Amino acid sequence: MNVYAELWRSVQISSLFSLALEALAECLDLHVESLQVLPRSLKTRLLTIACKRGTLSTTSLKSLLHSELRTLNLSECDITDGMLEAIQICSELRKLDLNPGRNQERNLGKEGLLSLWPNLPALKVLYMRRCPGVSDDVIEAIAKSCPNLTELDVGGCHAITDAAPLALTRTLKCLTSLNLSGTQVGDEGLLQLVQGNCGKSLTELNINHCMRVTDFSIQCIAQNCRNMSILVFQGCPISADSHYALENIYAEAKVRQLAWTVY
Repeated sequence: MNVYAELWRSVQISSLFSLALEALAECLDLHVESLQVLPRSLKTRLLTIACKRGTLSTTSLKSLLHSELRTLNLSECDITDGMLEAIQICSELRKLDLNPGRNQERNLGKEGLLSLWPNLPALKVLYMRRCPGVSDDVIEAIAKSCPNLTELDVGGCHAITDAAPLALTRTLKCLTSLNLSGTQVGDEGLLQLVQGNCGKSLTELNINHCMRVTDFSIQCIAQNCRNMSILVFQGCPISADSHYALENIYAEAKVRQLAWTVY
């Protein structure tokens, strides 16, 4: 009898309340008016479930967002410019994930992106990979409006050039993690980046497949970023000279990952 009692106690059974939330998350658009009057704690729980399932529409997202929300992950959702407008209410947001999911595209307009950041002054973490609408102007707007940013992922945003790193290092003093892989950033932009504020704060940098990055950039990074623990630059036109520079300068540093391709 005791064996069965122990087995029963080990079984995880969802509460009726949890089951109701799961069911409601499947049909949010049918209950938009009711959602608007829910307590913020319930809105946050419903929003988390719906985000994971990718079942949010612009209308349902508007009904669930609130000004005290701290984290929003829309990576599984089909994001529209209307959703970007709705997010502007989240003035206390700390983390925003707009990365596309598998087989998704992010066709977000530049104007919608530009208007978002002034309303998110507390933002610290931003993921926004493979978004064609992300340009140098958008990066500059992010840097000006979100001074507390510590992590930024804009890998695969092909419109980004050397102007973007310059905008970041002018304003951001706490940026620790930056992904610029697959962009048009080259030596000039990286030189400005590492010689400015970001050179002191960066611990992780990804510049994979940045075809305008040469040995000069890698040597500048090695000389200026003494707190770097993860540096990856695979697919860049780098020679063995950079290998030697990195070995000499980071010999005694606590580097956890270095990855590159030598041509």
